[in-house]
Amino acid sequence: MPNIFIPDDVYDQLGRRARPFESPGDVIKRLLDLTKGEEMQRPGSYRSGKPRLHTLRGAVINRWENEAKPTWDLNRTIQVCKEEDDKFRRKGENPTPKFREGRDRRDEYYVSTWVSGCHFPWLNPRMKP
Repeated sequence: MPNIFIPDDVYDQLGRRARPFESPGDVIKRLLDLTKGEEMQRPGSYRSGKPRLHTLRGAVINRWENEAKPTWDLNRTIQVCKEEDDKFRRKGENPTPKFREGRDRRDEYYVSTWVSGCHFPWLNPRMKP
């Protein structure tokens, strides 16, 4: 069996997606199975022209698009992120554990930094939606 070397941060991401007693190879296989028939996507990318709704960033972008792409400043974007995170919380989901931890600690600096780092198209775009 060939060895594959991956960066520590990718390994940590695999670990967060792992089920009990699941190896990194099992996680990769499961993720590949989920993408069968679909082109591999970069994080934050789009499928069929729609953002990934299972992520907080994707849910916020979807809301922005559904509201006719309003001009949101950083404070409004933070508020929308919190509102969308609350929706995930009510469903028992936590797609962004660090963001949620920052919110629960009332760490507004962390929350603001997280939102700024998302490269939302209306704030500090890295790629066009």
